[in-house]
Amino acid sequence: MPWTFEATEAGYANMWRSAMVKGGADATNAETFANKIIAAEDQYRAVQKATGVPWYFIGALHMRESSCNFAGVLHNGEKIIGTGRLTTLVPPGRGPFPDWPSAAVDALKLKDMHRVQSWPVARMLYQAEVFNGIGYVGKGINSPYVWAGTNHEQRGKYTSDHNFDPEADDTQLGVAAVLIRLAQKRSDIAADLYPSKPTEKPPVENEDLITEIKGLRAELAQLPSAIVNAIKGVAPVSDPKPTPIVEPVPVPVVVAPATPILKETGVGAGLIGLIGSLALSVLGITGPVTGEGATTTGQLLPLLSAGVAALGATGTLGSWGGALSTIFSAISQGLQKK
Repeated sequence: MPWTFEATEAGYANMWRSAMVKGGADATNAETFANKIIAAEDQYRAVQKATGVPWYFIGALHMRESSCNFAGVLHNGEKIIGTGRLTTLVPPGRGPFPDWPSAAVDALKLKDMHRVQSWPVARMLYQAEVFNGIGYVGKGINSPYVWAGTNHEQRGKYTSDHNFDPEADDTQLGVAAVLIRLAQKRSDIAADLYPSKPTEKPPVENEDLITEIKGLRAELAQLPSAIVNAIKGVAPVSDPKPTPIVEPVPVPVVVAPATPILKETGVGAGLIGLIGSLALSVLGITGPVTGEGATTTGQLLPLLSAGVAALGATGTLGSWGGALSTIFSAISQGLQKK
């Protein structure tokens, strides 16, 4: 598989959850270097400000490359700071660097770490392995650059560039070991490396739109009976609902004026269309409505006009229009947010 963060994230996260620092010299070294990194927090934070890479992770890489010696560049530990010389080891030709922070920024940007937007611990472990090189992937062992000094360490090491010794035991600490000790010493680092925040359910977008669609479906289901009732002149009946029993309170009765039928949405347009279509039929433009000479146009126009008038009379057309207007408004707002 390609060695991308997306393809390996779960693996790094699983190994981190079970990682522990070994005892003896490894535990002593983890304590020593965790203290050194914390003591140099200001220098590492200056590099974090320029790159976005977490300061304590920069310290862990520095520990691995030059035992936290600020004379050695973050690229490979060569002591060329302030000498005017370039790097000769991998990567060669970098520099010269007047101070350690400028060299560190160059090393991180060379590996595109300044482009990373989020830094969970799995990302740090992945970037540490990529920073050193993924040669251990081809050897089928856990990288000692990452896991040395932990229970996930395995025998085998590149003793120099491109030279692998399958029996070598790495005496340096890996990045994971010092990160574990840093988390034990600092609660703010622990919060980053061992997050306990539960996963939140993503919010449902456009809830108003969903509500309107459900309402529109209900309207569509009632459409056939509404048309029949409108043609018969029967008023629509609402679904009966239980009414709670309350003590009557005398209140002034206010009777809202009824809306004239011709002012209902679609009634006027439907009647005008009906009259117009009958007139066109009489004039012979669309053909007769009935009889042997009846045409499709002559029959369809009056029916459509009558249907519009009937829907308007029952108020169905107006409620449809309101629902569609709300739907189009919600869609428009969603597109504007994007």
